[in-house]
Amino acid sequence: MQNLNVITPQWEYLDFSVNDEGTIVVSVAGEFSDTEKVSKKKACEIVNDPWFYAMFREAFDHATGPLREAFDRMRFGDRQIVLNFENIATVH
Repeated sequence: MQNLNVITPQWEYLDFSVNDEGTIVVSVAGEFSDTEKVSKKKACEIVNDPWFYAMFREAFDHATGPLREAFDRMRFGDRQIVLNFENIATVH
């Protein structure tokens, strides 16, 4: 029998919203020891994860209203997003 390696995301779920400035905010809920001090390396690992990209693409494809407008602005120029890390233990 062959081994099956499965890579799972480092987060439990993502929530996409828009802040008051019209920027996309991605709330990343997971097991983070300190949500205020997530390292740049850890943030880059999450953003570069294929699962993150797949969920981002789903949100892009199905967004409506202000979120759709924010995705369109991001697509055609403003490529900024805000990552908001939440500890899953405090979310439930």
